[in-house]
Amino acid sequence: MRKTLYSMFAMVMAALTFTSCSDVPMPYDDPNTGAEEGKSEIITPTGSGTAEDPFNVAAAIAKCKETGETVTTEVYYVKGVVKSVDTSGAAQYGNVNIDMTDENGTDVFKAFQIMSFNGSKFTEDSANKINVGDVVVIKGNLVNYKGNTPETNGKGTACLVSLNGEGSDNGGSASMAEPKGTGTKDDPFNVAAAIAKCKETGETATAEQYYVKGKVKDVNTSGVAQYGNINIDMVDDGTTAVFMAFQIYSFNGKKFTAESAAAIKEGDEVVVKGNLVNFKGNTPETTGKGAAWLVSVNGKSEEGGGETPSTGEAKGSGTASDPFNVAAAIAKCKETGETATAEQYYVKGKVESVNASGAAQYGNININMVDEGTTAVFMAFQIAGLNGEKFTEATASTIKKGDEVVIKGNLVNYKGNTPETTGKSAGCLVTINGKAEYGEAGGGNNPGTEVGDEKTIIFDASSDKGNITDYNNAGEDKVTKNGITISITNGCLGLGLPYRIYKNASMTIASSVGNIEKIVFNCEAENDAKWGPGSWNTTTGSYTFSGKVGTWTGDNSSVTFTASLNQVRANKIVVYLK
Repeated sequence: MRKTLYSMFAMVMAALTFTSCSDVPMPYDDPNTGAEEGKSEIITPTGSGTAEDPFNVAAAIAKCKETGETVTTEVYYVKGVVKSVDTSGAAQYGNVNIDMTDENGTDVFKAFQIMSFNGSKFTEDSANKINVGDVVVIKGNLVNYKGNTPETNGKGTACLVSLNGEGSDNGGSASMAEPKGTGTKDDPFNVAAAIAKCKETGETATAEQYYVKGKVKDVNTSGVAQYGNINIDMVDDGTTAVFMAFQIYSFNGKKFTAESAAAIKEGDEVVVKGNLVNFKGNTPETTGKGAAWLVSVNGKSEEGGGETPSTGEAKGSGTASDPFNVAAAIAKCKETGETATAEQYYVKGKVESVNASGAAQYGNININMVDEGTTAVFMAFQIAGLNGEKFTEATASTIKKGDEVVIKGNLVNYKGNTPETTGKSAGCLVTINGKAEYGEAGGGNNPGTEVGDEKTIIFDASSDKGNITDYNNAGEDKVTKNGITISITNGCLGLGLPYRIYKNASMTIASSVGNIEKIVFNCEAENDAKWGPGSWNTTTGSYTFSGKVGTWTGDNSSVTFTASLNQVRANKIVVYLK
């Protein structure tokens, strides 16, 4: 028993002895130990933030904490080791994010949305040349974003100065040529002069348009498919300072296609024309949204030389029987400005181009329209198809360049520079080459009668209230137009409301100017639902319906319909004479 107690006592003493020994400091440094895991070495802030004596990361962080959430007015240089790189912005914006630390340090300074050397844009290739562990010097305004993120100000205002000791000879500042030119067609600004004009005008765009000539440094064609415009970074020969021709159209204000945009290459000499601005106080460029356009490439241009798009004489009153031409529609848009017209107008013109990318998903398309022999464009923006029905890919494919179309919609001068309809299928196609029907897919359309002439009479509930006689909210109503009379026994044909024919009431459409061969109803609901075209019944001719559209065909001077199932509401009734 005594031996057992002695053994237990010995074991306890041994355990206590080993534990206490671990607390005794070593009399010398152990080369196998270092900084405690998870803690950084304390780095002393060094540097004055100049090109010759850049801040280290510790000093940059201290400057950010000193300035707080107000960006420094002065530009500083910062040197550090790359901890991580985010290149996701290179393709679209030409910038990258770099997290920087001091050597043996872990505190992070973020070089946020910085450009490449001399303020030029990163490409995906050049961005991928920056690797973890590289030593970089960057230059920019500093800020402690949200009070907790020391970084550069971002949005391309900072740039890379050197990578592993190699970089631009001028310390990150873009090289500039001598400003030349007066900004006219015969004496365009060079890039240096355009940049100077932008800095002079500041963030308020110039009222006057100027010509700018330079070499193509980079082309961004991502806006072509949806908007028809591109961005061109321009430089003077042998320099690095960039002027951006932002969201510009092609020759004479026409939209770029994928093919025409692909023809613009690095090194080409281009002349562009537009209003100039120093966007956000740091990006000299044209004002964008198609307000500027290409004048020449390597000295060659389309006929017209990039002059202001030509506009013919304004004609028409915007009604179904007297539609605006494109010139008049543009004038109306400029008159109404950025507030859309309350009234819908009819516009007639030639198809310059069609963007049918919205047909499959939204049932609408964009049509650029011009007057014959002119280049000024009116855009039928996101319009629905005939009778307000959704476009399909098949029906959209029948609209071709050179077709004569009439469209209807509310008008607006979008952003003060784009005359168009208001979009989101609020407008619609009325006729193609004079007919309210589609041609063969892939093949154009056959010319027919003009909209609103003696052979095609359009009754539009939103605009024809001036033609209505004997108006009653419930009872007999009549509307007469161009020898066609529509009368109902019980309903409403007036005051800008949809034509309403109550259940068990009848509607008679009679012609005093020849027999009727077709009547098309554009209704508020689909099929035989309440207010839809399927509620009609007639014993004369042939009547079919699909969706919101009902179509009667025959050869009669008078046709009577009865609303046998539900009330019918029609937004538009089109009568075709033989």
